[in-house]
Amino acid sequence: MIAVDPKVIPYGTHMYIPGYGYGVALDTGGAIKGQKIDLFYDTIQEANNWGRRWVTIQLLGKGETAEYVNADLSNLGGEVAILSFGKTDIEWPLAKDAELYRKYLQLDADWLDSFKSEGELAESKVDSAYGNASFGARVDKIWNISNIPSEKDQVDPHRVAWSLLASLDKVLGDPIVHGESGLESEGRGRKPNPEKHFKKLCPELEWQTFTLSYYETWTEEVKVGDEIQEKTYEKEYKKKIRLLTSAKCYDANYQYSWSENVEEQKTANGYKKIITPKLNSVVRTGPYYEKLRSILQEEGLGSDMDLELVLRIAENIDPLFQIDYMIFGTPMEIDLDTEISDDFSGNKFPVNPCTGRVTSSFGMRKHPITGVVKMHTGIDIGAPRGSPVVAVKDGYVVYRGVMGGYGNTIMIEHGDCRTLYAHMSRFNVNAGERVSAGQKIGEVGSTGVSTGPHLHIEVRIGKNRTEYLDPAKFLIF
Repeated sequence: MIAVDPKVIPYGTHMYIPGYGYGVALDTGGAIKGQKIDLFYDTIQEANNWGRRWVTIQLLGKGETAEYVNADLSNLGGEVAILSFGKTDIEWPLAKDAELYRKYLQLDADWLDSFKSEGELAESKVDSAYGNASFGARVDKIWNISNIPSEKDQVDPHRVAWSLLASLDKVLGDPIVHGESGLESEGRGRKPNPEKHFKKLCPELEWQTFTLSYYETWTEEVKVGDEIQEKTYEKEYKKKIRLLTSAKCYDANYQYSWSENVEEQKTANGYKKIITPKLNSVVRTGPYYEKLRSILQEEGLGSDMDLELVLRIAENIDPLFQIDYMIFGTPMEIDLDTEISDDFSGNKFPVNPCTGRVTSSFGMRKHPITGVVKMHTGIDIGAPRGSPVVAVKDGYVVYRGVMGGYGNTIMIEHGDCRTLYAHMSRFNVNAGERVSAGQKIGEVGSTGVSTGPHLHIEVRIGKNRTEYLDPAKFLIF
């Protein structure tokens, strides 16, 4: 539910907000004025996590406009064209594409809602309480909820993008592809099938059970008769949650490794031990885009060119959809004779890529622009625009160019690993050049999907360079 000013957005308007999802503009009795909106969540925790931010609204057609309102929606987003040829297309008007778009979003929302949210986890009760513990205590009153990934947060990176469903319908729903002219049929033979495609692209998930633990013991002075005595108290809480261990997705297979994060605090009169989950690593392996390729092969479109066509269309439809450029190269990505080893040395890099402090760590995080919780596959180092970026060790430049949300990006192959430097403002090296540790390769910028000047750096290992490591472990801080 979304509260709006009806003079700006008519009540009943369907809309999509990245990071929030699909909603309908309603009159909630509030005093919303101008280009502001209120988003409603099920819990206070979820609302606080969203906070205040600028958002880009994609409108899916007008709602019921009040008689005195002549709303101009041209600056708030356009209509979505998927199968329609445009406003002159009588057989498939844009309204049908808007309906199809809402279907994509609803399929995604229904799937995501089948998992527990952070708010639901926070408000759930502990499984057990012992000693002086309070039976029926809420999870967020015992543990720091920001340290515990909810089911919804864990599966969020593996959602099926609406633009991919649209791209499949655009390609496979075209009568030229499925072989029916459609000149006399409804919609002239255009046959979208989002339910079928969504079902086939949905990730296959495996989970493990993890037990949150909280134990505390302390002593207090109590008066017994005329004497002051020390009395010992203790309490213990347990809560079982699910952690994602495997996700077989449309683009690749993901393996998550978890361990216990143990915090211990000792004081003069007490002791506390808290156990929460810690994400160790994420390994991404092939076969790549197998589920997507299977759908295309059923329609006789089995080539790599067909697969890349669908992905490129999805990227054009939605700028937030990102193709894996490690799988689909560009003319600027080159192959070298350098021997690529699976055996990563694990040694510290001789130099840091730039001067600054780490502003975002490796691991699960909420994206500052999209609001989507996903795996942050590197670290962000805040630095002024134009600050020099250097190679962390000797190697070859295997990529230099624009890479989707990464913006201006350089990748350097070092033989035992590959490093990636993103959001740069300018380049100082070309693809194919050999570089030395400490050599300037470019400057800090804010290109791509970025909130401000910073360097995003990744460390990738493995035969196909698809396993991500925490760069902070190899930098000198």
